[in-house]
Amino acid sequence: MRSAAIIVNPKAGRGRALAAADLAVERLRARGVAVECVPTDHPGHAAELARSLGRDSDLIVVVGGDGTLREAASGLSGQASGRALGFIPIGHGNVVAREVGIPLDPRAAVEILWSGTPRTLDAGRANGRLFLAMAGVGYDALVTRWVGAFRRVPLGERAYQRFGSAVYAACGFLALWRLLPRRFTLVADGRARERRPCSVIVANTASYARDWAVTPEANAGDGILDYQACWRAAAPLVAWQLLQARRRRRAPRFIAECGRAKTFAIESSRPFFWQADGDFMGRAERLEIEVLPAHLTLLAP
Repeated sequence: MRSAAIIVNPKAGRGRALAAADLAVERLRARGVAVECVPTDHPGHAAELARSLGRDSDLIVVVGGDGTLREAASGLSGQASGRALGFIPIGHGNVVAREVGIPLDPRAAVEILWSGTPRTLDAGRANGRLFLAMAGVGYDALVTRWVGAFRRVPLGERAYQRFGSAVYAACGFLALWRLLPRRFTLVADGRARERRPCSVIVANTASYARDWAVTPEANAGDGILDYQACWRAAAPLVAWQLLQARRRRRAPRFIAECGRAKTFAIESSRPFFWQADGDFMGRAERLEIEVLPAHLTLLAP
């Protein structure tokens, strides 16, 4: 390795991302690597930086959360396949890092940049937008919409950085009582499901959030996506589903169906909210999802 480019989200971890990036610069330069470190300053900037920096750098290192990693992988596009990315997780959920075993301690994660082994991962694409962990409609999309709205109010971002889990818990509780019994048509690998679910999560990873698993059998390197289709919109049953996810177990069959497929189509009679990797993506009339086998290579232990 002769050159490396570090893309850092300065807002991640209330400043810890900048400190981790500085540490990575120091350690890489000590090994004789020429390093350029660039912070992001607007949504989508990580994709732009990865696209430009990836042409001339032997290694791209992402410092931030799953969203920053997703943007960087999206910017690299075809370049991402076959070349390893470094990742120092300084996010809220750190789902991808948990999935592949990258340490959450920045000092340990920096060591992986030269001692790690390339690990190939699948990705998903929903309506042309990349996701690394999951995409969903229904309950979780409503929660991410409210979390996103909270972060935009004065001091909301600062509160989220400090009390992120509490913000998600509060929005999740409120969403239980505002969840509309909307039904979706779900088509998996060209086969329409007979029952119409009220929420669907299509997952590439077993991990869904911090120590949560909605699809515990999912494997990010098997070339297929797992899904959970929930039939029930009643608050107590959704809460039961969440409890099972917290215990890393499947929801009971009378609440949800789990399965696997390579392509999905999700429709409803009216535009609906959707999310990807925990970020609110807006409204859609139809969601088309496909797996991208071996799309991303990360340096992992």
